[in-house]
Amino acid sequence: MKKTHKIILGVLIGLILVVSAALLLVPSENGTLTKGNLVVKETVKIGYKDTLHYLPVMVAKERGFFEEEGINAELVNFQSSNQAMDAILTGDIDVALGNMVLQFNVEQKQPGSIKAFMISNETAEKGEHIDFLLVKKDSEIDSIRDLKGKRIGTNPGTTSIAYVKLYIKANGIDEDDVEILTAEQQLLVQALETEQFDAVHIYEPDATIALDKGIARVLEEAPIERFVMNPWTSSSGYMSSKFLEERPDAAKKTIRAMIKAVNFIRENPDKAREVLPKYTSIDETLAEKVNIVPYFGSWEIDKADVQRQADIMFEEGVIKGKVNTTQLFLT
Repeated sequence: MKKTHKIILGVLIGLILVVSAALLLVPSENGTLTKGNLVVKETVKIGYKDTLHYLPVMVAKERGFFEEEGINAELVNFQSSNQAMDAILTGDIDVALGNMVLQFNVEQKQPGSIKAFMISNETAEKGEHIDFLLVKKDSEIDSIRDLKGKRIGTNPGTTSIAYVKLYIKANGIDEDDVEILTAEQQLLVQALETEQFDAVHIYEPDATIALDKGIARVLEEAPIERFVMNPWTSSSGYMSSKFLEERPDAAKKTIRAMIKAVNFIRENPDKAREVLPKYTSIDETLAEKVNIVPYFGSWEIDKADVQRQADIMFEEGVIKGKVNTTQLFLT
C-alpha cells in the first residue's frame, strides 16, 4: 500500500512541475513566448547568397529587425538559387531570396506551392541594377555582337544561362554561336583575368571588384534590362505555402522584418551598404561604390510586368508551360 502511495505522490509531483513550467512560458507583447525573463524566439531558416540581391536579408539580420519581431533568423548560405529552391521545397529552409524564373518553373509545375512577398525591380537606369557584362580591360571586343564565337561566363544555374541566351539573341547572335560556361560568382573575375572566358555576366559586388582592380571594363550595363525587358524582376523573397499554413505567425513576423529592411535600404542606402563587408568579398571602401537592388513589397509592384516576364520566358522556351503569376504573390 505504501508503495502505491509513493507512486501516486510521484505522479502528482511530476504533474505539478509540468504545469508550473507551462505557466512560466507565456506570450509576450509581440506574441513571442517567454519563460521568466528569457525570450524564446522562433527559429526561421533563411537561404541567401553573398551577392547584392540578398542585401535585405543581411540588413534585417544586422539591424536587428528579425530580433524585433521575435525571430531567430538562421541564415543558410547557398551557391545557387536552384539549391535554395530545392531546400524550400523539401522543407530544409523556410524562406529564401532567388530568381524569378525558378519561381515561374515551380508555379507552372506545382501551382500554389510557394508565395512571393517582396520583389526586386531593376531597370537600365544608372544605379538601379546590379548586373554587368564585362570583358577584360585590354579586350578588342567592343559590342555584344563581337561575342560571336566567344566564351561567355556566368553564374551556375539554368536561369543565369537563359539570361545570356536572351540578350545575345536580341543582338542577333544564335546561342549555338557562343560557348556559355559557368563558374561560381567569386571565380568569374579570376576566369576573366586568366582568359578562360572572353566575357562574363556578373553581379555586384564582384563587378565592382573587377573594375576597381583594373581587370575589366564594362561592355554593357544591365544587359537584361537593356535588351530583354525594362524593368526586370530578377529575384524575389518567397516562402513555401506549407510554412505559411503551418507557422503563420512566424511567416508574418519574417515578412515584417524583411519589409523593414527593404524600407531601411531605400531610405538609408549608405548605411545599408555598411553590412556588405561582413557578408561579401568587398571591403568598406568598395562597399560605398556598389549598386543596390531596389526591392518592394509584392503589393506595391505592377504585376502585369511580372506576367509579361513569365510570358517571355515561356515564348523563349526557358519554362515549359504558361504561368498565371497572379497566384504566385502573397497579398
